[in-house]
This record gives sequence, C-alpha cells and structure tokens, in this order.
Amino acid sequence: MGSSEHIQERLVIPETLPSPGKVALLLNRVLRPETLQWAFPESGLDRFIYSEIDPLLYIKQGTVPAIREKYHRMKDRPTIVLSIIGPSTGGKTTIRDRLRQTDIFGSYTQIVTTVTRRPRTEENQQAAIEPGKGDYNFVPKQTFHQMVEQGKFIEYLSHGTRLTDTTFYGTTEKEIVKALEDDKKVNDKPRLIFLPVNKDGVAPVKQWIDQHYPDVPFLTVSVIPGVTFLELMHRIIEKRGTTQAFGWRIPEAYSELESAGELADVLVRNPIEPNGPVSASKALEKLFRAIIAPKE
Repeated sequence: MGSSEHIQERLVIPETLPSPGKVALLLNRVLRPETLQWAFPESGLDRFIYSEIDPLLYIKQGTVPAIREKYHRMKDRPTIVLSIIGPSTGGKTTIRDRLRQTDIFGSYTQIVTTVTRRPRTEENQQAAIEPGKGDYNFVPKQTFHQMVEQGKFIEYLSHGTRLTDTTFYGTTEKEIVKALEDDKKVNDKPRLIFLPVNKDGVAPVKQWIDQHYPDVPFLTVSVIPGVTFLELMHRIIEKRGTTQAFGWRIPEAYSELESAGELADVLVRNPIEPNGPVSASKALEKLFRAIIAPKE
C-alpha cells in the first residue's frame, strides 16, 4: 500500500446528496419497511416478513432458525454478535443502551473503535475512571494511516467534508479477537457483543468473523425511525449541525435506508415518541429470548 498521503486521498470520498427525485419519494412519507420497499423495489426488502414475535419487527426469512442453530451449537460460552445500523438520530444508541439493561445476557461487550477525533467530555471522564475501558481508542491521523498500511483494520472509513475536518474510524482485528476471546464468565447466561459500525462496515466484519469464528452467530438489525425523511433531516440538522448534516449525515442516512434490505437480518421500527426506543428495544428483547430459548 502507498504512502499516508495516498491513503488519505483514497479515504476522503466526498459525499453527495441523492438526486432530488429520489429524495422526493420519501420526503413526506413515514418511514416503514413497506415504504422503503415501495421506494427501493430492488433492495431485497421483499424477503422480510412481518414477525409474530412483536409488531415492530420484520425478519428476513430463515434468520431466526439459522441464528438459533448456531447459538445452540456453542458449547463453552454462548455468544451473539450484534450490529445495529440505521440513519443518524434514528435511535440506535438509545436502543443499544436499553438492551444493556436487560437481564437476558450475562455480559455486554462493545468492540472498541479506533478513531482520530478528540474525546468528548464524557469520554474523557470515562477514561479517567476506567482507563482502557471506553468505547473508543483515540489516535492521531498519522497513527491511523500507519495502522492502515500495516493491515490492522478489518474495516475503516472516513467522515468529513474537507481534509482538515475529516475523522477516520476503523475496527481492528485485535479488538474483535479481544472481545470474542474474553473468557471472563459472569454467570451462566450468554453474552452479547456489540459491533459499532455503519452499513459499510457490516459485510467485511461479518465475513471475517464467519471465517475465523464460524460458530459465532452474527445478527444485523436495522433501525427504521417512524418519521418522514423530511422530519429525519430536520432532526439531523438540529442535533448534528448543518455542516455534518449536509456534509455526510443526511446522504448517509438515505443510503442506510436504501441498503437496509440488503444488509440487515432484522428491521425494527422505532416509533418516534417518548417511549419509542423503549418499545423497539423490548421488541428486540423478545427476539433474543426466542433465539436463546432451549430447543424442544
């Protein structure tokens, strides 16, 4: 691989808004799997079926039996790797945090992401209390580029509108192995491992895990926020600012919705209401209980 400058040029791919005609399809329609299938007829959403487990769930045909089979083949410490994808401000983090509070699993681990941005205040506080226990490994850009050249990443990407404000994110083989090989056993309950990647990171990490840990079930859930795309755009602008919103978050939100049928195993609707994420997380709890339930 070439110099760090070449890596940087390759990573910084300017995001552009989808064509107005495509956005118009979703602009004033509430986002639901049915809406997305109508807007993106070739996206594979026709393979999902409305689930009897919970009305907020749509599950790709064959997913639950396949995940259950893998799960029940694990003898030492049953584990599920979970990736939650979806548009920015759609509720992914809230749903993940609520899943951590359930009593289904004995432990919850998040695979650490390597990132070049500066730590936020709460992240600095966490690092001071528990060194090495945070969700991110903060490194300078030069170090990140060296890690790319050394082949340490399973997946990596960049976000930003200019070279000066671009942030690089990546998932290393080391951190995946660390999470999967952690032999600390809190109790006899299974463990859940979170993989914090966007849609572009799901496939390479899943492929790597399938190759090196073929018995570990990997589940990808796409969160569909129950708002119109116009409302979603307003939320992104309000929470992330116009530079990030139009620089990459809105284009990426559209892309996340367009590719949900291709990448996800499960779609969960997140009603945008005070208890929306609670309802969505409870729906996923029911799904996990169905997966880990003893075989008859």
